[in-house]
Amino acid sequence: ASVGISVGLLLAGVWNSLVLAPEVLQIRSEKVQHAVRFALITDVHLGSRSEWWARAIARELRQLKPNFVVSTGDLFDTEVPVRYFEPLCQLGMPFYCVLGNHELYLGEDHAVGLVRSLPNFVLLRNEVKEVSGLRLIGIEDRERERDFVEQFHRVTEQMLEETPCSAPFTVLLYHRPHGFEAVARSAVADLMLSGHTHGGHVPTFAPAVKAVFPRMTGLWKLPMGRGGSSGESPSEAQTCSGSPSAFLYVSPGTGHWGPFIRLLYRNRVTIVEVLPTSAPAGGSATAKLL
Repeated sequence: ASVGISVGLLLAGVWNSLVLAPEVLQIRSEKVQHAVRFALITDVHLGSRSEWWARAIARELRQLKPNFVVSTGDLFDTEVPVRYFEPLCQLGMPFYCVLGNHELYLGEDHAVGLVRSLPNFVLLRNEVKEVSGLRLIGIEDRERERDFVEQFHRVTEQMLEETPCSAPFTVLLYHRPHGFEAVARSAVADLMLSGHTHGGHVPTFAPAVKAVFPRMTGLWKLPMGRGGSSGESPSEAQTCSGSPSAFLYVSPGTGHWGPFIRLLYRNRVTIVEVLPTSAPAGGSATAKLL
């Protein structure tokens, strides 16, 4: 019986590693006047994955028809040929990317050069860009949480002068799901998108991953506001009444490296829908996974 269970789990794990499962993250906010629909991919790991996987993702994106795509790192993990990216480039839709740890392991110059050689890819290296009425902030991967928080504050320093409720809906792209408390306190980013954890990949890895990244996967929320210290609660005067919460979504990944086995989650392509809220002034921003 134990052999049968083991074989069953192995087959299920292999199947999960080879299929894509779309998911919808829906957010309503008073900061947007019209719906914006984009796709999130992360941890694709081309190199560990073949060109076939890029074609599978391209087919999924073609069916989902997002306005644009964001990638939160580890799009590739070895020195892959440019042809691996052709199925994604042929879609014609823009991709906004940040680098993850695996790309940087290959060497910063190589990773930057490869992404910038792709015709419809925009690499955000600690930069801000306005896209479809949203503001994207892209922060390059940092191993230490403290280094990420310092870089985030440097990039967003001028935004602190804005009144949060008058600022555009802001999406932070960053590979690792840490530093969310500091992001929420800043009252700059409404939504933080991350990956890196692979959802724990398999049950034996999950406790170790969760020990390092307690927000291992899924949707998380914290009050948004600018307190004076890390332990200070948000100031009501500094918080936008229409968006009093900041959200973090951690994807289990659109791929993975290592053995072709996934037991906890399937490979995700996440559609993010940012919708106007019908609530009157003072209503809260809301988010949910569908």
